[in-house]
Amino acid sequence: MAQLSKPLKAVMNVLKLVEGFIKLGVSGVQKVFTKQEDDLFLPVIYISIKDLKVDPKYQRLINTSFIKKAKEFDPYLVKPLSVFKRPNGDYMIVDGQHTACLAATYVDHDEGKFKLPCQVQVHPANFSDEDCEKAEANYFKRFNSLRNTV
Repeated sequence: MAQLSKPLKAVMNVLKLVEGFIKLGVSGVQKVFTKQEDDLFLPVIYISIKDLKVDPKYQRLINTSFIKKAKEFDPYLVKPLSVFKRPNGDYMIVDGQHTACLAATYVDHDEGKFKLPCQVQVHPANFSDEDCEKAEANYFKRFNSLRNTV
């Protein structure tokens, strides 16, 4: 994997950091967003773990050794799960299945009532299960295509 620059030696403002990227030729289309930031991003809502589902048709296998190795659930390490709501009311996890499994395993959740932060995208009401699966798989692919392992 290529590095864009030398490792940072001090705390740096993001805009200053990106100036270095531009000098290296990293650039692209800069979009103009007309919505305010509050309306631009998906809101975070809290959904009970008993209401969250995983579709194995496009998800990775659950890494049980990761779940076992964790030994506990740390809410400070949780970022909102990416979830789609299907027309039938099902909440499908597209990113964050391991977080949900950690919570279900290591939290005294009172029969699944413990809630996790989620950003929910709603499928159109006319979507079939197959349409939903296709859209979720596409999002999963897009979402994970630029990720690197740490």
